[in-house]
Amino acid sequence: MTSTVPVRAASTTGRVKADPRGSIPERLAYLFQEVHPPGRKPYSPREVAQGINERGDSISEIYLQKILVGERGGAPHPEKLKSIAGFFGETLDYFYREDGPDPDTQRLIEIITLRNDTIRAISLLTAKLSEPAQRAILDVVRASAIAQGVDPDS
Repeated sequence: MTSTVPVRAASTTGRVKADPRGSIPERLAYLFQEVHPPGRKPYSPREVAQGINERGDSISEIYLQKILVGERGGAPHPEKLKSIAGFFGETLDYFYREDGPDPDTQRLIEIITLRNDTIRAISLLTAKLSEPAQRAILDVVRASAIAQGVDPDS
């Protein structure tokens, strides 16, 4: 895939800024910074590598770290970028498109959140219930969120 999207980030500090329209490292930094389940810190390169490897692809924590700091010589391999994008719920095109909308971060967070086995099981089982039962469960979950100091509408 050919693109004019920069491969390296322009940084003199060794840190790459997060930018969904920037260089490949900046776009990756954006995914790391913004796309993670609510209520937890962003994923570490180790967690992302582990998640990708569990899906049958192969990537190392060091490979991800080098991309994130802009030290990876040359463009990352498209198959590696495809695996990374998939982990975050995106497509390979995310790293190469020159225009178009910014990523739908909320949709990506929802995809990541549904990877949790408990949340997925609750959702799938609730979908089989009647609408009044679904509303009752939603009321219980909202009340639980409020009791734990979580805004149920955020």
